[in-house]
Amino acid sequence: MLKIKDNVDLKELEKYGFVYFINGCRTYGYSYEALNGGYSIIIEKNNEFPNYPNKRKIPLNIPQDLLYDLIKDGLVEKVEDKDE
Repeated sequence: MLKIKDNVDLKELEKYGFVYFINGCRTYGYSYEALNGGYSIIIEKNNEFPNYPNKRKIPLNIPQDLLYDLIKDGLVEKVEDKDE
């Protein structure tokens, strides 16, 4: 699994086109709207499902060029996915 490193301030994602959001259940993080209308969401705090283990997880639907930029700039790390 790929995730944003713990020592990265998620506000850095705004440089890549992500927008901060808070939903009605007080879950918050950053959302990226792709050209095809799809969204990639990186959760910072999940208040809907507090035991959700994959905070900062990079979603599978993230555009590859965006993922490349995040990796190139040192924001991403590979970690073991404990849910599998």
